[in-house]
Amino acid sequence: MRSAHTERSMLDRLNVRYSSRVTNGGWSGSKYLRAEHVPAGLRLQRHRICDFVATSMHSTPWAREQPMAFPPVFHGHEVKVSRSDWLAELRDPSKAAAFQPHMHYWWLVAAARDIVRDDLPVGWGLLIPHGPRTLRVVVPAVLNPDPEPMPHTLQGALLRAVATTEARLAHDDLDARRGVS
Repeated sequence: MRSAHTERSMLDRLNVRYSSRVTNGGWSGSKYLRAEHVPAGLRLQRHRICDFVATSMHSTPWAREQPMAFPPVFHGHEVKVSRSDWLAELRDPSKAAAFQPHMHYWWLVAAARDIVRDDLPVGWGLLIPHGPRTLRVVVPAVLNPDPEPMPHTLQGALLRAVATTEARLAHDDLDARRGVS
């Protein structure tokens, strides 16, 4: 079955999911740092890419009642728009293995529910499209309470990807305000 979704449309949904803002006194800002296409490093490791990383920079009062990690909390995401793409991921788990140990939560973002059958790895969460712009949780991701520290090269790659993603989002927002498509 061919999905109407593309990787871009799924990344746009992730950006909506992680677009909430927080206010603390007179300060207001993004709750999450968002990064698309994060390579495993700055040079030779660029062949491994995590599709999306959201980093929560703020705790919320309700979250303290749940098993949680205190900020920063890293959510890694793999986007799959077809069953064959998902099966290729399962055949080569080294792609996820380059990132997953450094994340508190690991998610599969599938363009349709039938992309994943009974083959979602233990601990992975599953998000699927819901409505015109959002995602819904089908399977919650399991908290990794003590992720491995990120190597400096991954930290640098993540920072670069955050800057690139935020610049793209600001540009898209400006175009939308101007009525440019």
